[in-house]
Amino acid sequence: MRKLTFALGAATGAAIMYLLDPNNGETRRRDAQQRARELADSPQAQKLAGQAIEATRSVTETAPGSDRELVDKVRTEVLGRDDFSDLVINVDAHEGSVSLRGTVDDADRRDRLVNEVSNVTGVDAVASYLHASDQPAPNMTS
Repeated sequence: MRKLTFALGAATGAAIMYLLDPNNGETRRRDAQQRARELADSPQAQKLAGQAIEATRSVTETAPGSDRELVDKVRTEVLGRDDFSDLVINVDAHEGSVSLRGTVDDADRRDRLVNEVSNVTGVDAVASYLHASDQPAPNMTS
């Protein structure tokens, strides 16, 4: 282990001396930057970057593990946005099925809200009991 640490330290020191050389260091740094840019723009690097983004996306878009987590996810991802943050909506979830209760006077806005909730990862179905303020809730009509 000591030999490895010593070798890494020596290599790091040599690299620093190489790049900070008062006579040729500036040219060497410029060349190293140019090579790094060329590598970053290569098709292989672009492919690896795309794979890294997809891997990150698949990890972050996992379905919530519980009903409470799903409710929190809907509140954060949809109801927390500026276009819906003024609404007072009750959100319930049971095994991937989300229920929305509350008043939304604009029918188009109600439809957009239901659509956005249905697009949340982990939501299998949406039951909308949203209604205009001058109307009874859909589940309360006889």
